[in-house]
Amino acid sequence: MFITPFAMSFGPRLTAGLGKLPRLRQLLEVETVEDMTGSVSEMRNHVIVGGYGFAGVELSKALKNHGIPHLITDINIENVNRASQTGVRAVFGDVTNHEVLLKLGAVHAKELVLLVNDPSAAEQAVRVARKLAPNLHIVVRTHYLLDIEPILAAGANDVVS
Repeated sequence: MFITPFAMSFGPRLTAGLGKLPRLRQLLEVETVEDMTGSVSEMRNHVIVGGYGFAGVELSKALKNHGIPHLITDINIENVNRASQTGVRAVFGDVTNHEVLLKLGAVHAKELVLLVNDPSAAEQAVRVARKLAPNLHIVVRTHYLLDIEPILAAGANDVVS
């Protein structure tokens, strides 16, 4: 019980680091950010979706129906597999990580939509993305009204509760 809060705070960083280990990447059987080909970094005016839960699935369907290029990143292997099976480009990666956002083409993306359940992770992702791409439009979904102000202060353009 004592270790749990510390483990939870280091979870995203640990997960991002695990994706860099070649042997583990093979076991994951999903594409990681490190495995991506140059085609993603060459994308322009695309949407990066962080999180592929219920909202991510629905957003991806809408983007696909309107012909808007997008890609998914998630730290849940099952979500990455599920997205890949629907024909969407999906990679295992932590959206709060500078290198991940860089490799996802955040500098040339049209929009970043964060659909993660952890408000502190969303806030961190906004800070990193804003520093990397000052003109990127960032939309964040949050569950609580109390989370709106800190996420806006971090640099999000829109926060939807």
